[in-house]
Amino acid sequence: MYSNSYYILTAINIMNLTIVIFFAIFYLIGASLSFVSVYGHASPITFNPKPNQIINSNQLLPNDVTITFTESPEPRASSLKVMGPNNERVDNNDLKVLESSKSLSISLDKPKVIPGIYTVNWLVLSKADGHITKGSYVFSLAESQHSQSQSQTNNQPPMLRQSIPKILQLTMLS
Repeated sequence: MYSNSYYILTAINIMNLTIVIFFAIFYLIGASLSFVSVYGHASPITFNPKPNQIINSNQLLPNDVTITFTESPEPRASSLKVMGPNNERVDNNDLKVLESSKSLSISLDKPKVIPGIYTVNWLVLSKADGHITKGSYVFSLAESQHSQSQSQTNNQPPMLRQSIPKILQLTMLS
């Protein structure tokens, strides 16, 4: 009923349809795998102190600034620098890789640390892919309550400074 050419064309159509379906399935599998998180470079994932953190008198200033990355950094080509409020370096320039091998740390020169805003600049060469990433973030050291009240008292005129204890003494007597 059908000619041989019809069967040949139908076989070719089925073969073409099979190829189209194969590539459609291949595309769908590839597209679904692209939603899996893959890091191409050493990106920071944790910070200590945290970005925009305000360290107040109730908290202890850490001895080190530490950043953990998604990939192991090459320490000879990486850097961490902590700059203080006066734009001077306040770390000890002693960069080290921690045991996890994905964390860089640098110790703070505590005598140089004063209340103010600090900037941490980092540059990392990834051992895994050889790419360089860099960035910066800030944290703040707030002035302690004791030093604030002392500086406010010292900024008052001498007459007022002398009269405050007398006023307090008089109010306690009454």
